[in-house]
Amino acid sequence: DALRRELLAYYKWSITDANLHRTEHIPVLAIGTSAPLEPVASVVGRVTDSLHDLGRQYRAHFFSHHLDQKKTQKTPVFKRQLPTLYGVVITQMIVTFVTYDARFPGKPVQSMGNYDFSNQGQEMWHAMAVAIVMVRARDYLVGLKREEEEQQQQQGRGSLLLKEEEEEEEDEGDTDA
Repeated sequence: DALRRELLAYYKWSITDANLHRTEHIPVLAIGTSAPLEPVASVVGRVTDSLHDLGRQYRAHFFSHHLDQKKTQKTPVFKRQLPTLYGVVITQMIVTFVTYDARFPGKPVQSMGNYDFSNQGQEMWHAMAVAIVMVRARDYLVGLKREEEEQQQQQGRGSLLLKEEEEEEEDEGDTDA
């Protein structure tokens, strides 16, 4: 439970550090912790279910249409690249990182590695593994935020140009009178 708290705190810090803490977003990270005597397969199953659920949310949110460019077969097309979702399975002092490609419904998770946090002398490797997963998860959300801001700026510029054109027309009308 202490490992889970620390990993969540690190993830929350990374979200705050990227100024994402006040934005609504679908998570890209799922963390599952084993209960005493709970089989590892059970925890992996819960994390997998969570990742599949997040994948469904991303597919629904970014779904565009079902026809490929040749219009010969039904292939889902999305408005943007879907994320790699990250899962953290914690059983006692062992942390396993898994990934799930949100493009493929029902695809099994892939293990990235197991880290035994009780193994003395491996702290640097453990910290690097945690940092890599957390930063990769955060970076996808940063990209989404950046795209959203760019879209808002483009929409904002369009309305500003329209206002300027309207003001110029009004000014021209005043001089004609």
